Amino acid sequence: MAHQHQFRTITEFEDGYIGICETCRTVNLAYKNSLFCVPEAEFDEFRRMLDQRIGVRYFPTSHGKEMLLHTPTQYYSVLFSEDELDELLGHMAEVALVLEANRILNP
Repeated sequence: MAHQHQFRTITEFEDGYIGICETCRTVNLAYKNSLFCVPEAEFDEFRRMLDQRIGVRYFPTSHGKEMLLHTPTQYYSVLFSEDELDELLGHMAEVALVLEANRILNP
């Protein structure tokens, strides 16, 4: 059976967007050259993890990216500057409010 995506963009910003597939309830968080696909039920936990820097470690580089986020893929990690991570968390906080309102209005 083919999956039919019914994607709804929740917010767009200069370096990306955050939206949700209404069919599979997956939140797509695109930021710069990364795309995170997080089940809606795990979005708040993913946001908390980034906010508390769980799984993120200091990794200084020569180009200002010092926050390293490991991914489940063995040879792939994501680098952020502190400001980028804070910017992303700000957008995620906005989206969290929208998702919570949807949960309340559409139980």
